[in-house]
Amino acid sequence: MGNCRGCSSGELKDAAYYDKVYDDDIINVPAALSRITRWCIMASDWVVGQSILDLGCGLGTLAKYIPIAATYTGVDFSSVAIDYAREHAQIGRDAVFVCGDIIKYTAGLLDQSFDTVVLCEVLEHLADPLEMISQAKRIARMRVVITVPINMPGPGHVWPRWSRGALVKHFGSLLYHATFNPHQIAVWERPAEQRKQPIDMAAWHDATDEASIQIKEAVSAAMMGTTKNGDD
Repeated sequence: MGNCRGCSSGELKDAAYYDKVYDDDIINVPAALSRITRWCIMASDWVVGQSILDLGCGLGTLAKYIPIAATYTGVDFSSVAIDYAREHAQIGRDAVFVCGDIIKYTAGLLDQSFDTVVLCEVLEHLADPLEMISQAKRIARMRVVITVPINMPGPGHVWPRWSRGALVKHFGSLLYHATFNPHQIAVWERPAEQRKQPIDMAAWHDATDEASIQIKEAVSAAMMGTTKNGDD
């Protein structure tokens, strides 16, 4: 993505489009699965903390490469991807996969509610990636980890061009940046003195105060499927 919103070059796609992409071009295509795995391994090297939020999680590949002790939440609006993730990416860990809109989902979360927020090959697909960056920074207690293309039009890419300068501009500063053409990885870290105490999400989910109820209702409204771990 360049420095202006007018640089988008693709058309925004809906969930049905991505369902078909996963069915036809990814799930049964070894080269595609290998490519996704490579991105997720790179991102996993920078994941820290005990609670991980994977936005646009796709097939849930990242869950296989983060510490088993960490809780993992993956959100994606493709039901095909989420169904696959629930079947193949649980691997005995504390994992939840949510089928829903990631912008609406994050809008309902408390500040600094996850230690690390990951956006792996996601921002280029969004109508408003800057809003997603803002939300990710708000809800990350420690780090935001992203991978994005440098300049690579592709299926569903609305913003296929991202420069390091643009990433620095939108994040404010970066802990780490590297390119692996045609992609790049960037890590933003919240200064230690600005971090709140970790949120007890279980206690929050049980809270009955009006503010918590409103937030939980917003999260529920964003979901298009169930948050169960496939045990229905």
